[in-house]
Amino acid sequence: SKRRDDLSRSFETRMNAVTFKKDFWGEKNQGFDVLYHNMKHGHNASKDFVEFLRERASLDESYGKSLHKQAKIVSAASNGTFTPLWALMRSSKERLGAIHAKFGQQIAELVKDVEKYSATQKDRHKMMKDKLSPTSEALQALETSQGLVAKSRKAYLAACHELEETREAFVRAQKEGHKPKELERLEARMKKADSNVVSAETEYKSMVERQESTTKDFQTKMVIACDRLQELEDHHLQQMHLFVDKYLNLEENKDKEIQNAVKIVRIQTLEQTVSKLMMEFIQVKGTGKARPVPAKFEVSSVKSVPLPTMTKAATLSPSH
Repeated sequence: SKRRDDLSRSFETRMNAVTFKKDFWGEKNQGFDVLYHNMKHGHNASKDFVEFLRERASLDESYGKSLHKQAKIVSAASNGTFTPLWALMRSSKERLGAIHAKFGQQIAELVKDVEKYSATQKDRHKMMKDKLSPTSEALQALETSQGLVAKSRKAYLAACHELEETREAFVRAQKEGHKPKELERLEARMKKADSNVVSAETEYKSMVERQESTTKDFQTKMVIACDRLQELEDHHLQQMHLFVDKYLNLEENKDKEIQNAVKIVRIQTLEQTVSKLMMEFIQVKGTGKARPVPAKFEVSSVKSVPLPTMTKAATLSPSH
């Protein structure tokens, strides 16, 4: 896929395609701060991804337990011709429960990998912070220098303005024929203003020259910092890409197993036709093929034997 091709490209190729050192400058020098805080966001991203995975694993583990619980309920369902289908439902729930439980365990293993990476990432950031210290110091020096340049420029312009005013006042006084004493005072003021301009100009030039030096130093160190931070971010994104890819593979495999489990129970259900269900019920619960027959009257053999009679002698004998 395009994403895999992008991940397989070398770091040098990506550095040529996208470079931090071209796009993080600006008048306010905020680029370094943005990149530095982005590095911290990378560590937060790995920790947040761990929490996401834990919650995801918990959801499937809980759902898997619920399915097993439901399977027990199904196993206690009433008997009858529907019993074989109840058995399929129970088997299906057990299978699905096992799939979700396994997915939860697999995610738990992935959590361990991300946690391990997050721990090493924290150490890597600490080392990077030390390496970026010269750039941070150079940025502070540049900002201080820029402040001094702005301050000295303001003082220089103010001195020039004052010189302009004193010059105009002196020229105007000459034209108006002011007294020599007044002209001397204005001339002294003008010369002092001119001296102030020279001092302010010297200070201003000195600050500009100093800023030129600090600017070059910052630019050199900023380029190095950009390359280091981009390399760090490149490694971070590659690793996070791999974690996300592994997670999605687990989701995809789980879905395939679920679809396969549903397909199996569907086939088994279709095989349990109405006739087959009835036949199985007969085989298990059938009570025999012999039907009851009507009762017939049977004459006892005793009935065919005549009753005995008394003899004549017995009849005439006196009674006692």
